[in-house]
Amino acid sequence: VAGAEALSYFESSELMDEVADKTRLTRQLLQPLLNSDSSLQLRGKGLIIGLDVGDGERAAAIVKRCFEDGLIIASCGSGGRVLKLIPPLTIPEDDLVEGLDILINSVRSVMEEAA
Repeated sequence: VAGAEALSYFESSELMDEVADKTRLTRQLLQPLLNSDSSLQLRGKGLIIGLDVGDGERAAAIVKRCFEDGLIIASCGSGGRVLKLIPPLTIPEDDLVEGLDILINSVRSVMEEAA
């Protein structure tokens, strides 16, 4: 019974509408960062997102800075240059924004230090 209820929740249009809203919000918040540096590329679908920062060492520094500021992310891809962003579909919007703020500030900080 509980399993059937869980499946019906995940198939509901309400959940998918929330995911679509969170996807738009995520891309909206990341866009100024992407506009500030042409070496940054965003990939993915829905809330499964990869932020290609162009360099594995830069990605490692960003992962470290995020961790220091309370956000756990990982890198992947060729040379570890892509930051994986895979929040839960049910993440509260406030938590999503807080995590993205940490990520954005970490990326900016690491890139400024490298300049």
